[in-house]
Amino acid sequence: MANRVRGEVALVSGGRRLRLCLTMSALAEMEGLVKGRGDRLTGADAVTMLKALLRGGGEIEAAENVEAMGIDARTAMQAVAAALMLAGGT
Repeated sequence: MANRVRGEVALVSGGRRLRLCLTMSALAEMEGLVKGRGDRLTGADAVTMLKALLRGGGEIEAAENVEAMGIDARTAMQAVAAALMLAGGT
């Protein structure tokens, strides 16, 4: 179960509830991805960010297998946005 006080959000995929969390490590990984690229993100970027947030939430196996889970780019981006918004206090 996701703990919003700790900054965790949930993503349900294939009937499994996964935790995402914006940790310092996840933030650094995401910053490295977008640094100097402007304001355009691709679906692949969303999946990479999702992997970082899954690792931050302790979902290591899910992060390694996210492509096989069939999560589409839109769902990935919504999950990423939810984690970022929670971390930002909105």
